[in-house]
Amino acid sequence: MRVCELAGKRVGLWGAGREAQSAYRALSALAPPSSFTVVSDEPASSEQRAQFAGGDAPVSFSDGEDTQAALGGCEVVIRSPGVSRYRPEIAMLERAGVGFTTATNLWMAEHPDAPAIAVTGTKGKSTTSSLIAHMARSDGAGVVLAGNIGVPLLDYLHPAEPVDLWVLELSSYQTADLERSPRVAVLLNLYPEHIDWHGSHERYYRDKLNVLRDSERVLAVLNARDERLRAIAPPANTVWFARSDSYDARGQEIRRDGEVLLRAEDSPLSGEHNALNICAALAALEAFGRPVSDVAGALTGFQALPHRLQLIHVAGRVSYIDDGISTTPQSTMAALAALAGTRVALIAGGYDRGQDYSELAQAILNSGVAAVVALPDTGERLLEEVRAYAAQATLHAPLLIAVQGMHEAVQRACEALGGEGVVLLSPAAPSFGAYRDFKERSQHFIRAATDSQALEVS
Repeated sequence: MRVCELAGKRVGLWGAGREAQSAYRALSALAPPSSFTVVSDEPASSEQRAQFAGGDAPVSFSDGEDTQAALGGCEVVIRSPGVSRYRPEIAMLERAGVGFTTATNLWMAEHPDAPAIAVTGTKGKSTTSSLIAHMARSDGAGVVLAGNIGVPLLDYLHPAEPVDLWVLELSSYQTADLERSPRVAVLLNLYPEHIDWHGSHERYYRDKLNVLRDSERVLAVLNARDERLRAIAPPANTVWFARSDSYDARGQEIRRDGEVLLRAEDSPLSGEHNALNICAALAALEAFGRPVSDVAGALTGFQALPHRLQLIHVAGRVSYIDDGISTTPQSTMAALAALAGTRVALIAGGYDRGQDYSELAQAILNSGVAAVVALPDTGERLLEEVRAYAAQATLHAPLLIAVQGMHEAVQRACEALGGEGVVLLSPAAPSFGAYRDFKERSQHFIRAATDSQALEVS
């Protein structure tokens, strides 16, 4: 479906956030519908409503139980990423003749042969996308970085300046019903995640892999260390990274065919998982036709993204690191590996999405974590896994502490370190319920970490 096909139609916008606002602006400017219906599960705030103003088409708002009735009067609905494509209302509306699309599919239809690299995966998407954009810009390319990273694609439907490379960060919510693959598609990893949106882990994996749907057209860049990716039937044109005959990581060092391309001390990012993100970015740029000859030079000025192993405060010999983006056990395990050899008090816990904490418990014990400070709801379950594995393996368990809130967690973590080490927020769980999103949770951690009264050691 093209944007021009929406002109004069009754258009529904399912969601009132950034993506829906971007779609409203794009359609109002380029293909004004006859009307807009903005539908959300919760009432749109006054600030959100203000973003749906200025166009010629009338706008109405609906929320809650009125969703199906409100959207039933539309000819086409643009689904925001946060709205699961598996909600029963969608099937019922489609049977009634309502068409569905997304901002990502609208953009792809306008740019079917765009010079684009799309990046997806359970973890590392934003960092890898940013690395690709940074290194391409260092080579003089005109780059647009957009998508799940917080810049809606429809804001760049017709950019004013020529674009040499589009870098698209895509979540599983955006790849699930993607109708066309990009020229180059990077798939970083597949871990169990987002079962509440996809309905099952198997469907989540399938929806991620949908980015490779045009198997004869797409050039796939895949992680050879990921067992689930190794098990798929790869597209005809596939490049693997993270193996000896390609870009590979040894700790934070980057190699290619045995040759050192980036020394560990020259890397702007901590941890082997980030070294693998750099490998993915290098492989993607080479596959695209823009190989990087000077890796260290291309990475000059690159900084870790917020909430990703970010040092946010130092008090005496205690450092506070925000890794709040880590909402899976695997990403928290990567954070612990990056801090190997450091005395760590781990703060973990959050919304219970049924994730398996057995491997994380083993990593906690094997890495010598000094203390685990557990937040609701999953924290107690993690502590139980650590106790069980310690008993089974006859290992000495770290100090295990259950708390009810972030300020208490930070204080108890600081006390557990005895004046030296790292207080690490790496939750291994989403933030739903207690916080609006992971950023709000991290901000609470940062406030607690910089509150001298909260950190007094008794």
